[in-house]
Amino acid sequence: MDNKWGAFQAYVPFLRLADIYLMYAEAVLHGYGSASASDPGLPTLTAEGALNIVRNRAQLPNIDAKYTGTKDAFMKEIIRERAVELAYEGARFQDIRRWNLNTLPEYKIKTALDFDRDPDTKKPINIKERTVIVRVAEKKHNWLPLQVSFTKQYEGFPQNPGW
Repeated sequence: MDNKWGAFQAYVPFLRLADIYLMYAEAVLHGYGSASASDPGLPTLTAEGALNIVRNRAQLPNIDAKYTGTKDAFMKEIIRERAVELAYEGARFQDIRRWNLNTLPEYKIKTALDFDRDPDTKKPINIKERTVIVRVAEKKHNWLPLQVSFTKQYEGFPQNPGW
């Protein structure tokens, strides 16, 4: 019998539970306006609680109260927490675009740290930060361009902004 399943290859997308908790915290924050809010369908889990679950799993303390007082401060912590928790998993670029932050200098400039090691202690000395690349990003890069033929089929179907 010829078994062709041996060459079968499938790419299954996956989500980590930490990613789901962080998405929940962000959704509740934007939907209900504060870190202490919770979704009525899951009233025992607040946005702050979801973030703390991720932090506690990494053996970190709960988020400090100074970050939960305002919507902007809590959102900055969600952004930071996603960067740390999902590092090297390919989510950062999409997150930055989704939040419309890709034009800000802190997200366009990529740097590296160069240093020498002390011969005796092996600790880093002479630490210097250098710019590796400055990415080109405009607001239009938050969306992909549509095929021109699609935009010409119907008058009410415009091209994405900037394209």
